[in-house]
Amino acid sequence: MPAASAPKTKVATRFRFLDAAPALPASARTGARLPPKVVYSDTIKRSEAELSELNAQNVWVESGHDADDLRLDGHLQTNAKSPRFAAIVVRLYASVAVGGKPLGALKIVSGTYSEWQGNLWAAAQTLEKLRTLAALGTVDARELYALFADTSAEASAPTEKETPSPKRPATGKPRPRPVPTTTAPPAWDAAKQDAARLLLREAGEDDHFRFAVLLLKNARTARRVFIAATKNAHPDGGGTDERMRDVQGAWQALGA
Repeated sequence: MPAASAPKTKVATRFRFLDAAPALPASARTGARLPPKVVYSDTIKRSEAELSELNAQNVWVESGHDADDLRLDGHLQTNAKSPRFAAIVVRLYASVAVGGKPLGALKIVSGTYSEWQGNLWAAAQTLEKLRTLAALGTVDARELYALFADTSAEASAPTEKETPSPKRPATGKPRPRPVPTTTAPPAWDAAKQDAARLLLREAGEDDHFRFAVLLLKNARTARRVFIAATKNAHPDGGGTDERMRDVQGAWQALGA
């Protein structure tokens, strides 16, 4: 039975674009109807509960949704359209320890159902059944999970641990900040990067520099974010004239 190597934490399910439907096992049946009891919100909760049991990191659901239906932070847009195909791939890094070392990168390909929500449910069910079998002790847990080992170039890797921020000393004077150990952002024009991050914030998305870079690289993505930012910043939508001016200024700074 897997033994947790760290306290369980909530695991977020993120999506990313898949060019074509994944190859399914030769014995897999397809076209099954979505079980009546399957509800998307419940499926997400079940999936994330099972992922937490594995202390999963870098969890991705690869689906046939168009790139425009995915937010930069990996979540689906609220108005996302149906994907081009129903099959999905779930990739994760299981940091839960078995035999003294993490299970590692895993991959579940699911395409039994005619709707993608059903295939996400099937993936969650698979994780639950694997955990049940491992707990029964009738099979070697590491050999069991090895059936789903991901050795591809797209396999999820463990998350690098971040250096915690130093605590403020008793004198109340802040200590000097350590030199960041994370990868430095590309040499984009600072004004453009700031403008991109402002648009991301107004659009309700993560303004981390890596998402700003994605926006700067893709004009289509930039326009989508600008439209969302304009909608949120407009006085008629609960924003203010000042926010609208900032959004317009940021858009101009991008040279769009």
